[in-house]
Amino acid sequence: MNLRRWGRGSLILGLSGVALAGGGGPPGPLTRDAALRGLPGVTVTEGLDTTLGAEVAYTHAVRVQVGTRAERVLFSSGAAKNSSTVNSLIAYVETATPTASQRQALVAVARGVLTACAPDLAPQAQSVWAGLARHNWAGALGWQDCQLKAVRVGWSGREGLNVAGREVAGLSVEWPGGSGRCVFEAVPFPGG
Repeated sequence: MNLRRWGRGSLILGLSGVALAGGGGPPGPLTRDAALRGLPGVTVTEGLDTTLGAEVAYTHAVRVQVGTRAERVLFSSGAAKNSSTVNSLIAYVETATPTASQRQALVAVARGVLTACAPDLAPQAQSVWAGLARHNWAGALGWQDCQLKAVRVGWSGREGLNVAGREVAGLSVEWPGGSGRCVFEAVPFPGG
């Protein structure tokens, strides 16, 4: 994932599908919106912007309750080339150096969406979340990441993530393509 260019000229896709309730078998398809809205302490404040040509570097803005604070987190997800199944996400805050509560909010969103979209793979990343929430990301220069079996988790140190021309603090998660339950559908062309 080329994070230095995230948000410039990228096509934003919407997710489709219905969360299937009850019954046995594997979990059914889930929309990105439903995955975010299902996270405890998370409120979606902006949904997918379908205006073509608008320079939007995220698909959802959410508020995450961390103690007595509500932190704003910007979120988007992606898929491997030629795939309709989500296998990556990025969440970021609009500052280059995240506060402790902003780091907790980023971790809550990333962990929650990974669990919703790739429930079979989520346990592989379990060991990293507590440390990332406490760790001072600005202590290291550039993008940091670790491979946890099939799941890769990355976070931005100083000068580690540039979104739409701005240095920000963020967190990414990637897992093998085709292994999740959140799927994409192209956003319909406005007026057509």
